[in-house]
Amino acid sequence: MKKGIVIVIICFLFTACGRANENKNNLQNDNRNSIVNNKNTVKDNIVPQKYTFGPKVKEEEVSEETKKELQTHLNKLGNPEKDNISFNGFSAKFRQDGALVVSVFIRNGYSYIVHNIEAKVDLKKHNEVVATATFNLTEDEFGSLNPGETRVWNLVYEPQHILNKNVELSEYLLEYSTKYNRK
Repeated sequence: MKKGIVIVIICFLFTACGRANENKNNLQNDNRNSIVNNKNTVKDNIVPQKYTFGPKVKEEEVSEETKKELQTHLNKLGNPEKDNISFNGFSAKFRQDGALVVSVFIRNGYSYIVHNIEAKVDLKKHNEVVATATFNLTEDEFGSLNPGETRVWNLVYEPQHILNKNVELSEYLLEYSTKYNRK
């Protein structure tokens, strides 16, 4: 009788532990895919997020369809990462002149206003740097970012900053480091 109970307990432990590890692995894969694909990081409990355009963009000239697409994509990202300025790319395309335009959400996860952001941003595909440049986002051109705010922005890599022009960019990774002033 004791042997039977011990066997049942052991089987239960192995089965339950296997399921827990299986779910844990699925979460790790979801997180890895979210980062690599530059896509959704929050799939459930979508939280409405606020975004703005730069001071030189006339919001009334942006179509309602574009605004809706931006809002939907941004909501899926969830809240900005705490104590960080983050760059979340959502489009990367080569122009005819050879420049690479990467559309990003620049997000302020700090509890204070940031401005005059200097960011070194590498665009990578399969751990290979495709483009690298430092961007100076001055307050005159870019404006300032309030706590929790997101700015829609285009990063333009000029041809001399592109290391691989023959790459498909439906998936990519942005690596960045930033310096900024705070208000």
